[in-house]
Amino acid sequence: MKRYITVFVNTVLYGSFAVGAALSVHASIDLLGGSGDFSISSGSSSGGGLASPNYTSGVTVSGWSNPNNGYTFVWTQSSINSATKVNGPAGALSLYNSNNGGAQNILTAGSAAGDLPASYTGNIIGADGGYQVGALESSPFSVVANQQYKVSFYYAAAQQSGFPNQQTSAQFTVGLGTSGNLYSSGTTTTPLVYEPGNSSSAWSSYSATFTAAASSSSEVLSFLSYGTPSGVPPFSLLADVTLDSVPEPSTVFAGCLMLLPLGFTVVRYFRKANAKAA
Repeated sequence: MKRYITVFVNTVLYGSFAVGAALSVHASIDLLGGSGDFSISSGSSSGGGLASPNYTSGVTVSGWSNPNNGYTFVWTQSSINSATKVNGPAGALSLYNSNNGGAQNILTAGSAAGDLPASYTGNIIGADGGYQVGALESSPFSVVANQQYKVSFYYAAAQQSGFPNQQTSAQFTVGLGTSGNLYSSGTTTTPLVYEPGNSSSAWSSYSATFTAAASSSSEVLSFLSYGTPSGVPPFSLLADVTLDSVPEPSTVFAGCLMLLPLGFTVVRYFRKANAKAA
């Protein structure tokens, strides 16, 4: 019996290795290189309006750019709930939180429902969805034509402080494509989320799968904010973005095929062993 168990264990271990080796051909690797945490590379360490062609003195974020002059900001998780405003292209601003007359603090990383994941230590993007709307773009990254890619992130709604208490909505249109055609490999739009006014919403997670265009070798990921009503103003918040390749079904199938000879070997071994015992 001990010998049977040894053969069985070795077979399972080898089989697991075989499948793992097959799947590793398309292992999950963040194509954004971790830049989905929106690390500040220059400018105020507390955050502020993102640099753009029309606002060259703004903050820059590693792996991302604001070429479409979006009214887009970045905050650290500590500065987003401060009464201190950050500078932007149309003056300093803050989002409603409990330190500036808001109903509550904007939720950050934690273990409660509606928080960002407790493991997330990165920053938060905030984009006005009704004023100077322009897409945020990642730096180009290499893709394989016709390969599928999965984007995952968290988003929420907030309101700029100093404006009337009114419910606002927020959502993002997400695209995979080139800088000249942001949606050439596909686009998706998140469901709307709402904050009740002078407040913010819980964080929602969202994932979508894109297929790189047949002629693609390098693409960008983009986020375009949309919110209502436009004069309030509504801000869409974004955090913890990842982009991974999706294993092809043929790769998974190949891994399963690698197990078939092992299965036949085990069956033959136990049949011979039983025959000898009889």
